[in-house]
Amino acid sequence: MKSMIPVAVVMAVLLFQGEDGRAQSSGMTGGIFFAPNPGRTVTLTRNGALLASFTIPNGTFLDVSYDAQQPASVAAGRWEFHGNFTLRAQPAQDAPGTPLERRFAEAPLVVAVQGADVLIENVTP
Repeated sequence: MKSMIPVAVVMAVLLFQGEDGRAQSSGMTGGIFFAPNPGRTVTLTRNGALLASFTIPNGTFLDVSYDAQQPASVAAGRWEFHGNFTLRAQPAQDAPGTPLERRFAEAPLVVAVQGADVLIENVTP
């Protein structure tokens, strides 16, 4: 139980930063959209130190914005971003028939990080 407290604190900090990230995301020039399958792990680090790591379950759309002027790597099942980054997650079953742009504007999870290294990897079933 004690090990969950630091994780909860980090996630809370990241989520509160997410509100500020909405205004900043308009300056992001790169983006990628992830279909709701498979599940994915997201790892956030800065200068080699772990900031957060969490799993996005199967059935969740992801919309990622990032500073395209930073190096990015895209390979089968693995995406790396460096610099400023915003992730919006939206369960696929929420608001069926609603355009994705509107869904992501109202996403229940928004994570925004500045100056970070981000790794998103597919979860093997």
